[in-house]
Amino acid sequence: MWKRFVKLLACPVCRGDLELTTFRGALVEISQDEASLGQKLGLWNAEFNQFVDSGLLVCQDCKMWFPIARGLPVLLPYAIPLHTEFCTEYGAEISRLGPGYRPPDKEPMAGERFILDSFSQEWRDYHYDGVLWDQSYDDFEETFLQELGCNPAEEEGSTYLEVGCGIGVATYLAHKNFKGDAVGVDLSLASMKASQHYSGNPFLHFVQASAFYMPLKEWSFDVVYSRGVLMFTYSTREAFRAIAKYCRPGGRLYIWVYGPGSVDAGLLRRAVYVAEAVVRPVLSGRPSSPATTALLSCATAGYMAYNVFDRLRNPKIQRFNYERALHSARDRFTHRYVHRHQPGEVLGWFREAGFEDVELVNWQTIPSTQQDNYKRNIGVRGKLRAEIQGQA
Repeated sequence: MWKRFVKLLACPVCRGDLELTTFRGALVEISQDEASLGQKLGLWNAEFNQFVDSGLLVCQDCKMWFPIARGLPVLLPYAIPLHTEFCTEYGAEISRLGPGYRPPDKEPMAGERFILDSFSQEWRDYHYDGVLWDQSYDDFEETFLQELGCNPAEEEGSTYLEVGCGIGVATYLAHKNFKGDAVGVDLSLASMKASQHYSGNPFLHFVQASAFYMPLKEWSFDVVYSRGVLMFTYSTREAFRAIAKYCRPGGRLYIWVYGPGSVDAGLLRRAVYVAEAVVRPVLSGRPSSPATTALLSCATAGYMAYNVFDRLRNPKIQRFNYERALHSARDRFTHRYVHRHQPGEVLGWFREAGFEDVELVNWQTIPSTQQDNYKRNIGVRGKLRAEIQGQA
């Protein structure tokens, strides 16, 4: 975690400020271009290149402490196995806080531990090999920019928040194009993978956190982005409402969720949906077990076979190896919740939250590798009214 990032953080439980205590850190050598950009954006100070590998974030209001482990701030409102490991390694340092301090002890939102487990397993073996799902990074970048519908050259220095960042590729692309700070939040341990992979970039920040208990200052980001994540929570609408307040007035919010076409676009999709409805309730309780992986092998083979057919139609679609196909199978069959929504329903959420210029992303503007996906599902973007903060 970059030391200066603490100024943007808030306690996920009570919204109070967090104090940083560093156990292990380092001064990181950064490039001249990064230093110049930091100065241009008014971010340059003595802490700019200070990285915290391990430490504590402490809320003096509610007396909770949150670990920074292997460079990742873990700001969940409840404990996970990582907290036990952290206490074993840094128990003496934690005890110096004195009496009354405790690790997070709230209850997770409905089904959230299952979501954490399934996504952590899903992203565990994914590699930074130039392909995400079945898109090259170049096609993924073009898709990303078309989703947001903006000209990055006109918005240099924009701040970006991604909810459900996975291994952080889109978060990286946001900084690459907007030249500002980019924050990636993920419930799963994919956030740790992203934090370690991009640890040398002083403009990239990753956090393990819940969308319902975001550990960030509200109204702070020019762009808020969430693709293919919110429909896996207990309520897509409530998750949307939880993240919308992190968009700065005048800023943009974009979400992508499953639409009705993911079920009814042809006999094959209807058949897969029936299989999903039968299998998912069983596998969601044990997403990381060897038995689940074995059962997913048949689906993995099916994904690889269908990918061959897809690539015959469009050679720009990338080949599924076993790991990518298994990743897709887990995504389909192991999550506790999977919601589908109508376009009008999602557009209504935006308008209720104070967004204007709300529109569905036109699938024809998306790269050919993703056009079928956008015909079936829903991408919506909008701009938050300038006066909305005062009304909240």
